[in-house]
Order: sequence, then C-alpha cells, then structure tokens
Amino acid sequence: MDMNEIDFKSNQEKVRERETKKVKKRTKLKKGIIQNIFCILSILFIVICCIYYGKRLIKYYKIYNPKGSSDNTVYMAQSILSKTPFVTDGDGAYRLSGNVIYKGEDVNNYVEFSNQLWRILKVRSDNSIELILDDYINIMPWNNVYTSYEKSDIYSYLNNVYIKSLNKSLLTTSSVCTDSITSTTKIACDNLNINNYVNLLDVSSYLNSIQDGKTFISLENNKIWLLNGNSSSKKVWNTSGSSITTSDSNSLYMIKPMITISNTSILDGGDGTKANPYKVKEENKEIMVGSYVKLDDDVYRVFDINDKVIKLELNSLSKKSYTYGKNNKFDADVSGSLAYYLNNTYLNSLSYKDKLVSTKWYVGEYTKSYKDTENDSIEAYVGILNMSDIKFGSSLLNYYLSTPVNEKLHIYNTVLAESKTSVSRPFRPAVAIKKNEKLSGSGTSSDPFVLED
Repeated sequence: MDMNEIDFKSNQEKVRERETKKVKKRTKLKKGIIQNIFCILSILFIVICCIYYGKRLIKYYKIYNPKGSSDNTVYMAQSILSKTPFVTDGDGAYRLSGNVIYKGEDVNNYVEFSNQLWRILKVRSDNSIELILDDYINIMPWNNVYTSYEKSDIYSYLNNVYIKSLNKSLLTTSSVCTDSITSTTKIACDNLNINNYVNLLDVSSYLNSIQDGKTFISLENNKIWLLNGNSSSKKVWNTSGSSITTSDSNSLYMIKPMITISNTSILDGGDGTKANPYKVKEENKEIMVGSYVKLDDDVYRVFDINDKVIKLELNSLSKKSYTYGKNNKFDADVSGSLAYYLNNTYLNSLSYKDKLVSTKWYVGEYTKSYKDTENDSIEAYVGILNMSDIKFGSSLLNYYLSTPVNEKLHIYNTVLAESKTSVSRPFRPAVAIKKNEKLSGSGTSSDPFVLED
C-alpha cells in the first residue's frame, strides 16, 4: 500500500468523523429544544394548576373554615355540629354515611327561617342543611286524578305558590326520591328530583327519622300529610303518626314542605330549642310572605303580596261566631251573610280601618284543583282565606273558607271538612294594606312590622 492510498483512507475517516460529530451535535440540539419546550409547558401547566386549585382552596377554606370576623359571623353547619352531642342510641343526632341526621321525638333541632319554624332533617356532607316545616301550610289532594309528583297539584302549589314565602337566595335545590315504591323495605332511590327549592319529604327520609317508633316529624295521629313517593298501585304514600300507608290521590292531606339551606348560610344565634331556635341571618329584611304585621293591637301574618297590596290574615280567631249565610258564595252585598258582617259591622269596629284598602278576593268553587279558586272573585275590604291561600297557625281550626265545595252549599273549613253554611263558627278575617306603606320593625313574631304614620 503506497502513501497516497494511506492518505486517502485517512481523509475519509476524518470526513466520517466530522459528519458523525455534526449529526451528534444536531441531535443534541434537537433534544435540547424539545427538553426546553417540555420544561416550559410543564411550568405553564403547574402554574395554571396552582392558580386554579389555589383559588378553589381559598374559596372552600373560607367556606368551611371561616375566621372570626369583626361581626363574629359563623357558618351554620359548623357551628351547629360543634354544639351537637352525637348519639348511637335513643333520640338525637346520628352520623350516617358522611351526613348527620336527627332521629326520635325529643331533639333540639329547631330553626327559624323566613319567619317560619323548621326542624333539621339532615346536615349534608357538603354542610348544606335540609329542613322540614314544623307546621303544615295547607290541606289539599295530591291530584283529583292520579299523576306523578312532577304533574301533581302539590308540586305546582309548592313551587309556584309557597315558594314566594321563602328567602330563595339562601336556599339550594333539594334531592328527593321519586321512585315508585312497592315496599318500605325495598327503597333503591334510583330516581331523584334535584331541580326544586321546595319539595315534600320522601319515604326514605321519613323512615330515617324514626327512633323507637317515634319521630319529631309527626303531627297528631289523626293528621296525615303526603310524601312524594308513589306506590305501584297508583296510590300515594302518606303518614299518620309514626306509621305509613298509601291512599288515593284525591284524598285530603296536610302539606309539610321541605327545603335545603345553602352551606354558606350564617348562624345568627339560638340553641336549637323550640323556645330559642337556631336563626338564619337573612340578607332580605323586607316584608315578605310569613312576616308578622301589627295593626294597633291585632297581629297579622302576610299570606300574599302582589304589585299593589299586601294581604294579611289575622293570627288568631274571632271571639265571636257567625254563620256563613244562605248563599254558598262569599258576597259582601248579601245581607245577613258573614261577608256582609265583615265588611260592615266588623270593618267599622276597627280603629285602623282607614289604613285598609279594598282588593280582590278569590271565591271560586273547588272542583278539581286549587287553581279553581281563581275562577271567581269579588272586591271587598275584608275577606277570608280560600282553599289555595297559605294558612299560618295550624292550631287555628274550624273557621270558614271562601271556597264552596259543591251545589249543596257546603264550605271548606281548615280541616277541609264539608260544613253546612248555617253552622255558626269563629271567623279569621283577612285584610289588605298598600304595598308602598312605610313599615318599621323586622317582621318577626317578637318584632312585627308596624305601619308608620
């Protein structure tokens, strides 16, 4: 091999070596660029995650771990649970699947909300609070002809009429079972209604409240209200005392609404007893359905508000009794009738009659639905409640309503029994004041609204 040949091979090796180095350099450069891009993207991802989850952490920390502020605000659920002695037997508060439920008859779970008295059913794991009204608001059938809960009169009444009595801004939607239930021992709860602020109590929640055969939810044994779980036989579940059964949808039962207070609601005092219930700090202190109003010495409850007037129902019954009259229609022009008496003798006896205004009162005959009451109306200064009106004060009984039942001249009273119009009964007047009247007070039972001169 001569020298030229050796030099040629040496040059080839040098060229290959240079090319190899160039390839390695380009490869290293590409890897470096990819690594830099990956690092930048990773940093951006981490920053975004930190911002997003940091905000959520701050949000929920403020909700669930509130600092004592200058006005000592306290979120309801944490404060209530911190004072609650939990039990494993007997009446009281029980832990169940991350929630807290109340069982038995003797439990301190009273809450005052929207000028109405409630009982705590459950403190949810998210710290919202399920409540059921301690009283009932009305008596009516599920439906004249059987329908599902969403198509029933009860559903319509709760979510179109009664909802107006509540401070909706402090509520969240409730989840209740709407399954068809054939046996109380087999409740799957596959179907939930989660779109409503007001519901009826489902069968499962009711059963969970029973301890040793008793529950704080029950009314007197002869008073029955509906539960929104229908049976497979087109009957509706209801309860009497601590037992449950099914009945026809056209039967008349009491209505006890259920609501859910949001987890950001603030406790405003109370210890959970009936004498000193937990109070919800409400943002809206304006007059609303349920508010108390005092006219001289008479105390009223607001049961309806429209664009022009505020309607008030007396929070007691008259000491005097009166017959309804010969006509089954509430008519102030018919001499000798209750309507005539209220708009003449009774009206003139009121020291505050000049503060009242004449307004429309619905007196339609009931046939199939509570909405039937709006098929007829009169104008008068003093009216009485009809079937669809919200009725506060369940202890007030046996007064006439303005809703005729049928051509037999029978009238519903508060227990929704038919009554001959010739029977003398105590009455519960209803009056109206202008909506723009200036009021002082807070609208509670202890501090009712008062008309300012």
